[in-house]
Amino acid sequence: MDERGIRKELSKWKWFLFSQKYRFDLGYQFLAFLNFTLLVITASDKLRYYTNLPRTWMLVLAAVPAAFLGVWMFGLFLDRVVRYGQAYNIEANKRNPIGEEQLAALRRIEEKLDRL
Repeated sequence: MDERGIRKELSKWKWFLFSQKYRFDLGYQFLAFLNFTLLVITASDKLRYYTNLPRTWMLVLAAVPAAFLGVWMFGLFLDRVVRYGQAYNIEANKRNPIGEEQLAALRRIEEKLDRL
Protein backbone atom coordinates (compact mmCIF):
# COMPACT_ATOMS: atom_id res chain seq x y z
CA MET A 1 0.00 0.00 0.00
CA ASP A 2 1.36 3.39 -0.88
CA GLU A 3 1.18 6.50 1.29
CA ARG A 4 -1.94 7.80 -0.46
CA GLY A 5 -3.78 4.53 0.17
CA ILE A 6 -2.79 4.55 3.84
CA ARG A 7 -3.98 8.13 4.25
CA LYS A 8 -7.27 7.31 2.56
CA GLU A 9 -7.80 4.32 4.85
CA LEU A 10 -6.94 6.37 7.94
CA SER A 11 -9.34 9.07 6.79
CA LYS A 12 -12.15 6.51 6.49
CA TRP A 13 -11.48 5.30 10.05
CA LYS A 14 -11.28 8.86 11.36
CA TRP A 15 -14.69 9.78 9.92
CA PHE A 16 -16.16 6.47 11.07
CA LEU A 17 -14.99 7.19 14.65
CA PHE A 18 -16.29 10.78 14.49
CA SER A 19 -19.72 9.62 13.33
CA GLN A 20 -19.86 7.00 16.09
CA LYS A 21 -18.86 9.56 18.71
CA TYR A 22 -21.60 11.89 17.44
CA ARG A 23 -24.16 9.10 17.84
CA PHE A 24 -22.83 8.29 21.29
CA ASP A 25 -23.05 11.95 22.32
CA LEU A 26 -26.67 12.11 21.17
CA GLY A 27 -27.59 8.99 23.12
CA TYR A 28 -25.53 10.02 26.14
CA GLN A 29 -27.75 13.04 26.70
CA PHE A 30 -30.60 10.68 27.59
CA LEU A 31 -28.51 8.79 30.12
CA ALA A 32 -29.38 11.50 32.64
CA PHE A 33 -32.97 10.22 32.70
CA LEU A 34 -31.88 6.71 33.56
CA ASN A 35 -29.23 7.92 36.01
CA PHE A 36 -31.69 10.06 37.96
CA THR A 37 -34.30 7.31 38.07
CA LEU A 38 -31.75 4.86 39.48
CA LEU A 39 -30.60 7.49 41.98
CA VAL A 40 -34.16 7.91 43.26
CA ILE A 41 -34.57 4.15 43.57
CA THR A 42 -31.23 3.83 45.40
CA ALA A 43 -32.07 6.60 47.86
CA SER A 44 -35.72 5.63 48.15
CA ASP A 45 -35.55 4.35 51.73
CA LYS A 46 -34.30 7.73 52.97
CA LEU A 47 -36.53 9.73 50.64
CA ARG A 48 -39.63 7.76 51.67
CA TYR A 49 -38.90 8.69 55.26
CA TYR A 50 -39.03 12.41 54.42
CA THR A 51 -41.96 12.23 52.00
CA ASN A 52 -44.12 9.75 53.94
CA LEU A 53 -44.73 7.71 50.78
CA PRO A 54 -45.17 4.02 51.57
CA ARG A 55 -43.79 2.51 48.33
CA THR A 56 -40.74 3.12 46.15
CA TRP A 57 -42.74 3.08 42.93
CA MET A 58 -44.88 5.95 44.24
CA LEU A 59 -41.75 7.96 44.96
CA VAL A 60 -40.34 7.24 41.50
CA LEU A 61 -43.68 8.11 39.91
CA ALA A 62 -43.72 11.48 41.69
CA ALA A 63 -40.04 12.48 41.85
CA VAL A 64 -38.83 11.55 38.37
CA PRO A 65 -41.44 13.52 36.34
CA ALA A 66 -41.13 16.46 38.74
CA ALA A 67 -37.36 16.52 38.33
CA PHE A 68 -37.60 16.24 34.56
CA LEU A 69 -40.09 19.08 34.50
CA GLY A 70 -37.64 21.14 36.56
CA VAL A 71 -34.80 20.33 34.15
CA TRP A 72 -37.02 21.23 31.20
CA MET A 73 -37.97 24.54 32.82
CA PHE A 74 -34.29 25.32 33.44
CA GLY A 75 -33.60 24.51 29.77
CA LEU A 76 -36.43 26.84 28.76
CA PHE A 77 -34.87 29.58 30.91
CA LEU A 78 -31.44 28.99 29.30
CA ASP A 79 -33.01 29.02 25.85
CA ARG A 80 -35.35 32.00 26.12
CA VAL A 81 -33.73 34.27 28.70
CA VAL A 82 -30.02 33.53 28.66
CA ARG A 83 -29.94 32.49 24.99
CA TYR A 84 -27.36 29.87 25.84
CA GLY A 85 -27.34 28.25 22.39
CA GLN A 86 -26.47 31.47 20.63
CA ALA A 87 -23.79 32.39 23.18
CA TYR A 88 -22.27 28.91 22.89
CA ASN A 89 -22.08 29.14 19.10
CA ILE A 90 -20.60 32.65 19.21
CA GLU A 91 -17.88 31.47 21.59
CA ALA A 92 -17.19 28.37 19.47
CA ASN A 93 -16.90 30.54 16.35
CA LYS A 94 -14.42 32.84 18.11
CA ARG A 95 -12.17 29.83 18.71
CA ASN A 96 -12.47 28.47 15.16
CA PRO A 97 -9.66 29.72 12.86
CA ILE A 98 -11.41 28.38 9.76
CA GLY A 99 -14.53 30.30 10.72
CA GLU A 100 -12.55 33.55 10.64
CA GLU A 101 -11.28 32.71 7.16
CA GLN A 102 -14.79 31.91 5.95
CA LEU A 103 -16.17 35.12 7.42
CA ALA A 104 -13.43 37.15 5.70
CA ALA A 105 -14.19 35.42 2.38
CA LEU A 106 -17.92 36.10 2.83
CA ARG A 107 -17.24 39.78 3.46
CA ARG A 108 -15.14 39.98 0.27
CA ILE A 109 -17.93 38.33 -1.71
CA GLU A 110 -20.53 40.70 -0.27
CA GLU A 111 -18.34 43.71 -1.15
CA LYS A 112 -18.06 42.50 -4.73
CA LEU A 113 -21.82 41.96 -4.91
CA ASP A 114 -22.47 45.44 -3.56
CA ARG A 115 -20.24 46.92 -6.30
CA LEU A 116 -22.27 45.15 -9.00
